[in-house]
Amino acid sequence: MIRSKICRSLIEDSLVELQMAGAVTLADEVIYVTPEQRLRIAELAMTKGADPERVARELGWQEFESLAGWVLSREGYATSKHFILKHSGHKHEIDVLGAKEPLVLCVDCKHWHHGWAPSKIMKAAEQQLLRVQSLSEVFTMYGRKLRVMGWRSVRLLPVVLTLADLSSRMIDGVPIVSILRLRDFLCQIDPWVETLRYVDVRLSSQTLLVSAVGDATSWTPVLP
Repeated sequence: MIRSKICRSLIEDSLVELQMAGAVTLADEVIYVTPEQRLRIAELAMTKGADPERVARELGWQEFESLAGWVLSREGYATSKHFILKHSGHKHEIDVLGAKEPLVLCVDCKHWHHGWAPSKIMKAAEQQLLRVQSLSEVFTMYGRKLRVMGWRSVRLLPVVLTLADLSSRMIDGVPIVSILRLRDFLCQIDPWVETLRYVDVRLSSQTLLVSAVGDATSWTPVLP
Protein backbone atom coordinates (compact mmCIF):
# COMPACT_ATOMS: atom_id res chain seq x y z
CA MET A 1 0.00 0.00 0.00
CA ILE A 2 2.80 2.43 0.89
CA ARG A 3 4.65 1.53 -2.32
CA SER A 4 1.47 2.20 -4.32
CA LYS A 5 1.10 5.66 -2.77
CA ILE A 6 4.74 6.47 -3.49
CA CYS A 7 4.39 5.41 -7.14
CA ARG A 8 1.22 7.48 -7.54
CA SER A 9 2.94 10.48 -6.00
CA LEU A 10 5.91 10.16 -8.37
CA ILE A 11 3.60 9.90 -11.37
CA GLU A 12 1.61 12.94 -10.27
CA ASP A 13 4.81 14.95 -9.72
CA SER A 14 6.07 13.94 -13.17
CA LEU A 15 2.79 14.96 -14.81
CA VAL A 16 2.89 18.33 -13.09
CA GLU A 17 6.43 18.87 -14.36
CA LEU A 18 5.32 17.95 -17.89
CA GLN A 19 2.43 20.38 -17.65
CA MET A 20 4.75 23.15 -16.47
CA ALA A 21 6.98 22.38 -19.46
CA GLY A 22 4.01 22.70 -21.80
CA ALA A 23 4.04 19.01 -22.74
CA VAL A 24 0.62 17.96 -21.39
CA THR A 25 -2.60 19.51 -20.10
CA LEU A 26 -4.17 18.18 -16.91
CA ALA A 27 -7.85 18.66 -16.13
CA ASP A 28 -10.03 16.69 -13.71
CA GLU A 29 -7.57 13.76 -13.59
CA VAL A 30 -7.60 13.56 -17.40
CA ILE A 31 -4.38 13.94 -19.39
CA TYR A 32 -4.71 15.82 -22.71
CA VAL A 33 -1.93 15.87 -25.33
CA THR A 34 -2.17 17.99 -28.47
CA PRO A 35 -0.07 17.36 -31.61
CA GLU A 36 2.16 20.27 -30.62
CA GLN A 37 2.61 18.79 -27.16
CA ARG A 38 3.61 15.42 -28.65
CA LEU A 39 6.52 17.21 -30.30
CA ARG A 40 7.31 18.97 -27.02
CA ILE A 41 7.46 15.57 -25.28
CA ALA A 42 9.85 14.35 -27.98
CA GLU A 43 12.04 17.42 -27.49
CA LEU A 44 12.12 16.93 -23.73
CA ALA A 45 12.95 13.24 -24.11
CA MET A 46 15.91 14.01 -26.38
CA THR A 47 17.08 16.76 -24.05
CA LYS A 48 17.12 14.18 -21.24
CA GLY A 49 19.25 11.85 -23.35
CA ALA A 50 16.66 9.59 -25.00
CA ASP A 51 17.67 7.79 -28.20
CA PRO A 52 16.65 10.14 -31.07
CA GLU A 53 15.79 7.23 -33.37
CA ARG A 54 13.47 5.64 -30.79
CA VAL A 55 11.83 9.01 -30.22
CA ALA A 56 11.42 9.63 -33.96
CA ARG A 57 9.81 6.20 -34.47
CA GLU A 58 6.90 7.33 -32.29
CA LEU A 59 6.26 10.36 -34.51
CA GLY A 60 4.37 10.73 -37.77
CA TRP A 61 6.15 12.06 -40.86
CA GLN A 62 5.09 15.65 -40.20
CA GLU A 63 6.25 15.39 -36.61
CA PHE A 64 9.51 13.89 -37.88
CA GLU A 65 10.05 17.00 -39.99
CA SER A 66 9.36 19.19 -36.96
CA LEU A 67 11.86 17.17 -34.94
CA ALA A 68 14.49 17.72 -37.63
CA GLY A 69 13.79 21.46 -37.49
CA TRP A 70 14.13 21.41 -33.72
CA VAL A 71 17.56 19.72 -33.89
CA LEU A 72 18.69 22.30 -36.44
CA SER A 73 17.45 25.20 -34.32
CA ARG A 74 19.28 23.80 -31.28
CA GLU A 75 22.47 24.02 -33.33
CA GLY A 76 21.88 27.67 -34.18
CA TYR A 77 20.10 27.37 -37.54
CA ALA A 78 17.10 29.52 -38.46
CA THR A 79 14.58 27.01 -39.78
CA SER A 80 11.66 26.90 -42.20
CA LYS A 81 9.41 23.97 -43.10
CA HIS A 82 7.66 23.06 -46.34
CA PHE A 83 9.47 25.67 -48.43
CA ILE A 84 7.81 26.03 -51.84
CA LEU A 85 9.71 27.40 -54.84
CA LYS A 86 8.91 27.77 -58.52
CA HIS A 87 11.45 27.23 -61.27
CA SER A 88 10.98 26.88 -65.04
CA GLY A 89 7.25 26.37 -64.65
CA HIS A 90 7.64 23.64 -62.03
CA LYS A 91 6.88 23.74 -58.31
CA HIS A 92 9.33 22.19 -55.86
CA GLU A 93 9.10 21.65 -52.11
CA ILE A 94 11.95 21.34 -49.61
CA ASP A 95 10.88 19.76 -46.33
CA VAL A 96 13.15 21.68 -43.96
CA LEU A 97 15.59 24.55 -44.46
CA GLY A 98 18.25 25.47 -41.93
CA ALA A 99 20.15 28.73 -42.36
CA LYS A 100 23.33 29.67 -40.51
CA GLU A 101 25.77 31.88 -42.39
CA PRO A 102 27.11 30.90 -44.85
CA LEU A 103 25.14 27.63 -45.03
CA VAL A 104 21.58 26.88 -46.04
CA LEU A 105 20.89 23.20 -45.44
CA CYS A 106 18.12 21.86 -47.66
CA VAL A 107 16.79 18.75 -45.95
CA ASP A 108 14.60 16.07 -47.49
CA CYS A 109 13.04 14.07 -44.62
CA LYS A 110 12.46 10.39 -45.36
CA HIS A 111 10.41 8.67 -42.66
CA TRP A 112 12.07 5.33 -43.44
CA HIS A 113 11.82 2.69 -40.74
CA HIS A 114 14.21 0.35 -42.55
CA GLY A 115 17.10 0.74 -44.95
CA TRP A 116 15.99 1.13 -48.53
CA ALA A 117 17.48 -0.36 -51.66
CA PRO A 118 20.53 1.54 -52.95
CA SER A 119 18.61 2.55 -56.07
CA LYS A 120 15.92 4.31 -53.99
CA ILE A 121 18.48 6.08 -51.82
CA MET A 122 20.28 7.22 -54.96
CA LYS A 123 17.05 8.52 -56.48
CA ALA A 124 16.25 10.49 -53.30
CA ALA A 125 19.71 12.11 -53.37
CA GLU A 126 19.47 12.96 -57.07
CA GLN A 127 16.03 14.53 -56.67
CA GLN A 128 17.13 16.61 -53.69
CA LEU A 129 20.17 17.88 -55.58
CA LEU A 130 17.90 18.93 -58.45
CA ARG A 131 15.64 20.82 -56.03
CA VAL A 132 18.62 22.65 -54.57
CA GLN A 133 20.00 23.52 -58.01
CA SER A 134 16.57 24.86 -58.93
CA LEU A 135 16.54 26.97 -55.76
CA SER A 136 19.98 28.38 -56.57
CA GLU A 137 18.76 29.61 -59.94
CA VAL A 138 15.85 31.58 -58.47
CA PHE A 139 17.51 32.51 -55.19
CA THR A 140 17.06 36.27 -55.68
CA MET A 141 13.31 35.78 -55.35
CA TYR A 142 13.55 34.12 -51.95
CA GLY A 143 16.52 35.72 -50.17
CA ARG A 144 14.42 37.59 -47.61
CA LYS A 145 12.17 34.59 -46.94
CA LEU A 146 15.25 32.41 -46.40
CA ARG A 147 16.60 34.83 -43.76
CA VAL A 148 19.91 35.41 -45.50
CA MET A 149 19.68 39.17 -46.01
CA GLY A 150 23.03 40.79 -45.34
CA TRP A 151 25.04 37.60 -45.84
CA ARG A 152 28.27 37.94 -47.80
CA SER A 153 28.00 34.47 -49.32
CA VAL A 154 25.58 31.56 -49.40
CA ARG A 155 26.29 27.85 -49.78
CA LEU A 156 23.34 25.54 -50.32
CA LEU A 157 23.73 21.92 -49.26
CA PRO A 158 21.26 19.14 -50.15
CA VAL A 159 20.78 16.59 -47.36
CA VAL A 160 18.64 13.44 -47.18
CA LEU A 161 17.60 12.75 -43.59
CA THR A 162 16.34 9.28 -42.70
CA LEU A 163 14.60 7.75 -39.72
CA ALA A 164 16.37 4.44 -40.22
CA ASP A 165 19.97 4.29 -39.00
CA LEU A 166 21.48 3.76 -42.43
CA SER A 167 25.25 3.54 -42.66
CA SER A 168 26.86 6.92 -43.32
CA ARG A 169 27.23 7.52 -47.03
CA MET A 170 27.10 10.07 -49.81
CA ILE A 171 25.51 9.93 -53.22
CA ASP A 172 27.27 12.24 -55.68
CA GLY A 173 28.34 14.36 -52.73
CA VAL A 174 24.86 14.50 -51.16
CA PRO A 175 25.04 13.27 -47.53
CA ILE A 176 22.56 10.61 -46.37
CA VAL A 177 22.16 11.19 -42.63
CA SER A 178 20.18 9.36 -39.94
CA ILE A 179 18.27 11.47 -37.40
CA LEU A 180 20.30 9.57 -34.83
CA ARG A 181 23.48 11.15 -36.20
CA LEU A 182 22.19 14.56 -37.25
CA ARG A 183 23.74 16.52 -34.40
CA ASP A 184 27.16 14.95 -34.96
CA PHE A 185 26.87 15.66 -38.67
CA LEU A 186 26.03 19.32 -38.06
CA CYS A 187 29.04 19.67 -35.77
CA GLN A 188 31.35 18.32 -38.49
CA ILE A 189 30.21 20.45 -41.42
CA ASP A 190 32.98 22.72 -42.66
CA PRO A 191 31.53 25.12 -45.23
CA TRP A 192 34.97 25.94 -46.62
CA VAL A 193 36.16 22.41 -47.38
CA GLU A 194 35.10 21.17 -50.81
CA THR A 195 34.07 17.69 -49.77
CA LEU A 196 30.29 17.94 -50.02
CA ARG A 197 28.09 18.83 -52.97
CA TYR A 198 27.64 22.50 -52.16
CA VAL A 199 25.82 24.76 -54.55
CA ASP A 200 27.29 28.23 -54.18
CA VAL A 201 25.26 31.42 -54.45
CA ARG A 202 27.79 34.24 -54.46
CA LEU A 203 26.25 37.59 -53.67
CA SER A 204 27.26 41.00 -54.97
CA SER A 205 25.50 44.32 -54.75
CA GLN A 206 23.63 43.75 -57.98
CA THR A 207 24.07 40.17 -59.13
CA LEU A 208 23.90 36.61 -57.90
CA LEU A 209 26.54 34.37 -59.42
CA VAL A 210 25.51 30.76 -59.06
CA SER A 211 27.68 27.70 -59.62
CA ALA A 212 27.56 24.08 -58.55
CA VAL A 213 30.69 23.08 -56.68
CA GLY A 214 32.24 19.70 -56.08
CA ASP A 215 31.66 16.17 -57.29
CA ALA A 216 33.03 14.35 -54.24
CA THR A 217 31.62 10.90 -53.59
CA SER A 218 34.13 9.32 -51.24
CA TRP A 219 33.97 11.55 -48.14
CA THR A 220 32.14 10.06 -45.17
CA PRO A 221 31.59 11.95 -41.89
CA VAL A 222 33.33 10.39 -38.90
CA LEU A 223 30.33 9.43 -36.82
CA PRO A 224 30.07 7.33 -33.67
